Amino acid sequence: MSQLRFKSNNNKGMTVDILAGWDSPCQWFFMVIEYQVNGKLVYSNLSDKKVPKDIHSQPKYFKDKLTELNIEVPEDFERKLRNSK
Repeated sequence: MSQLRFKSNNNKGMTVDILAGWDSPCQWFFMVIEYQVNGKLVYSNLSDKKVPKDIHSQPKYFKDKLTELNIEVPEDFERKLRNSK
């Protein structure tokens, strides 16, 4: 399992921790987002029924999910996620 860690901010200025990468045993990409201050879960791919089954679409889906959640997309997020496989 690869793990990439990013820090970013939402549109309210709150810092979030983003953990993303490739899960070898499950053969899919994953992403979990938590607020840095209290560790409250913002997003987990495990509870997202819309994550594409096609692994080639997942990095872009997660990048778009950050935008949907009003979280600033870290530089090179999609490329780094693809390369973590």
